[in-house]
Amino acid sequence: VQGRIWLCETKNYGGRLQCNAHGEWTVWYGKNPTAVPSPIQQARLQAIVLRRWLEANGYASLEVLPLVLVAPTASIDRRTIPDDVTIIK
Repeated sequence: VQGRIWLCETKNYGGRLQCNAHGEWTVWYGKNPTAVPSPIQQARLQAIVLRRWLEANGYASLEVLPLVLVAPTASIDRRTIPDDVTIIK
């Protein structure tokens, strides 16, 4: 079996999301910044777990791609986001 699986990590942040050069994430609600866990790192780790499970159960040919979904009301500063994870509003 060959194919792709999109592993979806969802976030309901309605503010402005920003990732710095160190991979640290902040959500801004007006002038108030709040540090948040990296949705990219969360999606990557979950993709690894799923990939290992698939390999252990005979589905090693399936590719697992991490995908981060954020609220449509959020704005995203994409300047420092890595290319290996897709983020969609």
